[in-house]
Amino acid sequence: MEPICQKDMSPGIGECCCNCANHFKDFHHPCTTGESILKQKGWICFIDSDEDPCIMFSGWSEHGMCELWRQKKENEDGDHRCTGCKSCKS
Repeated sequence: MEPICQKDMSPGIGECCCNCANHFKDFHHPCTTGESILKQKGWICFIDSDEDPCIMFSGWSEHGMCELWRQKKENEDGDHRCTGCKSCKS
């Protein structure tokens, strides 16, 4: 069962994976899964790290909550993207 959106739940009102800057779609690749690159297989939690350029956790659902949540920022086109990590600032 897919978790429900956490934006209106306590604690952490407004925090859900679906509106987190660290949350990205994860896609298949023919070389690793044998599936089309256009087919989404889940979600990734991407965080910036002082030890490594980035750390990614796979297997996330669209909705949920964790201690790494950061609010997405809107760019000029109205799209959401990460703006807080070293990778996006460079």
